[in-house]
Amino acid sequence: FLNAGHAYIYLCYGIHHLFNVVSGEEGEADAVLIRALEPTDGIDFMKARRKSSKLNQLTSGPGKLSQALGITVDLDGQSLETSKSVWIESSDQLLSPEEIMETTRVGIPYAEECVSWKWRFYIKENPFISVE
Repeated sequence: FLNAGHAYIYLCYGIHHLFNVVSGEEGEADAVLIRALEPTDGIDFMKARRKSSKLNQLTSGPGKLSQALGITVDLDGQSLETSKSVWIESSDQLLSPEEIMETTRVGIPYAEECVSWKWRFYIKENPFISVE
């Protein structure tokens, strides 16, 4: 378990590469799954990788997102501050608290009491969010 600011990428069901951002201290299992994003750059590359022309379907799920961006387990452990292959950029977009939706996570029926935790966040009415 690396420290905050690193990519944690694993293969789910032997098919989907899932991109997580490590958010805790070294040695702790703390990370945030990136479930979706709004594509703005490199859209033609994403369409080719996903073999899809539907913009709102390119990155609207964690497996789709990784496929569209070319993220694989080969990038696991990369620093999101210094890597030339995977990184997070800041945005000029500022959101009000009313624009940020908070709800329960999806796809984790096995998580016992954690199922009801409101640890899923997305931009209100954004057409690029992942579906349940």
